[in-house]
Amino acid sequence: MLGATQANAADIYHSGGMKDAPAPYHSWAGLYAGLHAGYAWSEYGEGFNFLNDADGFSGGAQIGYNIQRGIIVFGIEGDFSLTDIGNRRFASEAETDWTASIRGRLGVSTDWALFYATAGVAFADVYADAGGPFKDDDTLVGYVVGAGFEKMVRDNISVRLEYLYADYGDEELFKALADGDIDLETHTVRLGVNFKIGDRHEALK
Repeated sequence: MLGATQANAADIYHSGGMKDAPAPYHSWAGLYAGLHAGYAWSEYGEGFNFLNDADGFSGGAQIGYNIQRGIIVFGIEGDFSLTDIGNRRFASEAETDWTASIRGRLGVSTDWALFYATAGVAFADVYADAGGPFKDDDTLVGYVVGAGFEKMVRDNISVRLEYLYADYGDEELFKALADGDIDLETHTVRLGVNFKIGDRHEALK
């Protein structure tokens, strides 16, 4: 009798009476890490306004953690980038060697895609040379805001396109030089890839 019951259940399943259980939604929750590369440009402002329109390569790594509630995804991310942003005119030059940030992220998920906004604290290492004895190397602190789009291409691998704007405020680099302030702003457009660490699937609650 048990064998007949099993056979009948199999017949009902194969005849379409029962459907496969739906696959669980993909979850963005958890720890991830990855790499990024892109193009950055800056404005040095005020005493270095003739050095504006500096641009160059930006590339580095990021690590973050997401929490997901339904379609809402929020978390924190830190990144570090080596940059080749600089400009030179006559005997003066300014360049940004690296940037970093710690940012919150808030986004909306459509299962395998994520649209997000981000904001936080930004850091930049700046070297400036106004000629003669006027040279300085300083780490500036400011704020960063941006937005991005991220798409899962595998269960645990995603790619992203991201824009970030950072403003480091007005910093006095050369106290002995009138108009020796630097007012750094940077814009960065970059592509990235992230690798999810830990569980690859988690049903949304």
